[in-house]
Amino acid sequence: MATSSFLGSLTLLQLGNGASPEVFTTIAEVRSIGDFGQENDLVEVTHFLSTAKEYIFGLADGVELPVVINYIPSDATHIAALAAQATRTTKNFKLKLSTSPIFTFSFAALIKGWRLPLTPNDAGQMTLNLKLTGAITGV
Repeated sequence: MATSSFLGSLTLLQLGNGASPEVFTTIAEVRSIGDFGQENDLVEVTHFLSTAKEYIFGLADGVELPVVINYIPSDATHIAALAAQATRTTKNFKLKLSTSPIFTFSFAALIKGWRLPLTPNDAGQMTLNLKLTGAITGV
């Protein structure tokens, strides 16, 4: 049987501009996107009649998501991402998978930080650390 799997190639990470209606622009030269998702907290509800620990699901928590880009200091999306981090502004994002039809996850995130390690013979790659906040839609 043939697979229905897809490649990560042509996946787009888009940044919202905060306007109404909001316009999303593809972040330039994204090289990799870390593990995307969310996980539910567990709340312990063990009581005196329990014979083992008992749990219920708590609220979902979005992951911390590393995004590696080829940093271009003059690129508008890179400037906007760094400005959001500096001003502590939560931004809306879209992650568009290269499926047919295209599948989109929408989410809000804080750009928690960034790192720009430099070496003489490598591209200037910046890592943006996004912390998802609130629900992910499209799940």
